[in-house]
Amino acid sequence: MTDFHEDVELEVAEAIQELVPGYLANRDEDLAEMTTLLADGDFTRISVLAHNIKGTGGSYGFPEVTAIGAALESSAKQGDAAGSGAQLTLLASFLVRVRNL
Repeated sequence: MTDFHEDVELEVAEAIQELVPGYLANRDEDLAEMTTLLADGDFTRISVLAHNIKGTGGSYGFPEVTAIGAALESSAKQGDAAGSGAQLTLLASFLVRVRNL
C-alpha cells in the first residue's frame, strides 16, 4: 500500500499554479467515479482512470498522486477490491490534506 507523508511538500511550478484547482477538482470527480466503479466491480475502468492519474500527478507537482495512481492501477489490474479501496481512501485523504495546506 502506498502511504503519503504528513509533511507533504508540493512542488507546483508557478506557471501552472492557476491550473491546480481544476486539476484537483478533476481528481475529486475521478475519485467519486472510481468509488462507484469499485462498488460495481469494474476494475478495468478503475485501472484506466488510475493510469491517467499516475501519469498526471508529477506534472502538476503531486508525486504522491502519481504513487497512489500507480498502486491503484496495480490493485485494479489484480481485481483486488480491498487494495483498490485502500488506495481510494489514500487519494481522498491526500486531496483533503492538499486543500488544507
